[in-house]
Amino acid sequence: LARNPLMLSAICLVNYFEGGQLPKDRAVLYKLCVEGLLHNWDQRRGILSDFTLEEKTRACREVALQMQASDRAECELAKVKDGFSVALKNSERAASLLEHVRYRTGLLLERRPAVFAFAHLTFQEYLAACAVLEGNSLGVDEGQFIREHGDPRWQEVIALYCGIVPTPVARRIIEDLLPVEAVTGGLLAEAYLSSGPGLAQDAELRQR
Repeated sequence: LARNPLMLSAICLVNYFEGGQLPKDRAVLYKLCVEGLLHNWDQRRGILSDFTLEEKTRACREVALQMQASDRAECELAKVKDGFSVALKNSERAASLLEHVRYRTGLLLERRPAVFAFAHLTFQEYLAACAVLEGNSLGVDEGQFIREHGDPRWQEVIALYCGIVPTPVARRIIEDLLPVEAVTGGLLAEAYLSSGPGLAQDAELRQR
């Protein structure tokens, strides 16, 4: 992650604001980076916006999941606007929010004229996992990406999803994947390691 200059800066800021401690949990690190870029670090500098953190993350979640579901790392301006409008249910506020995100946050970047991408693919995958957890206009749910676990679009999303859901949910997902012959060890390992310390203490599950 730190090979990307923006990600290096974001990780350094997390380290600074967290008192010199980086979280050991990947999902927590991504959450702190996303929320810092979108809202919190401006707030700490006294820079206010017309949008709440929840509005910003909801809009970015919607766009991230749409991009992930269509297996794309870039998205045209019109589709980003549509995603923001769906999330906010107000096209004027959505357009204003997009301008704020574009020029203020560094999370969703205009790579080329009218073409956007997240600063790092990991942010897209993390926000897509959050969209599955919180609800989304596409109707993508946990069951869908478990059924489609072999699709590369969902593998990192599954692992990150296990990092943001409660431990019993992460356990259930891993238990559902264990007997599936086509599931790779890499996917199971990522899901298990992302699920946090709650499952790490279960020696029997770890062995399986």
